[in-house]
Amino acid sequence: MKRYIKSGNTINLPKVKSAEADYTGGGWYVFLGELSDGTYFIADYPYWDLRIVDEDPRPTFWGDDYDTDAGYEPWQSAHLIKDFGKDDTELFFNDMLNWILKHSPDGNYNSGDIKDLIAKNNNRDNEYSYDIH
Repeated sequence: MKRYIKSGNTINLPKVKSAEADYTGGGWYVFLGELSDGTYFIADYPYWDLRIVDEDPRPTFWGDDYDTDAGYEPWQSAHLIKDFGKDDTELFFNDMLNWILKHSPDGNYNSGDIKDLIAKNNNRDNEYSYDIH
């Protein structure tokens, strides 16, 4: 099992090696990618949740097979390393969102939304004062 160091109210995770962003509608974003230690992540906005998994979720995340695709609970439970809630993910989201802006990976998003999410992430106490759409 991986160990993560808690610093203040955020967890220090390995650096983002790759990431993709997908806007799913209604103000929701799903982020998938790989960390520098060889683990993978599933993250979302507006909840700022983060799930670390031991296998790449990207190949099957958007599939429709409940039992075997990464977008569903059975796959995620079978590959789960650790879950983090919004109180522990500020550093991770900062790293990931900046990686997306720097590398412009394919995905269903626009850079204006990502910049707005960076501002929201850096000001979570007042995050609903912004509107990305």
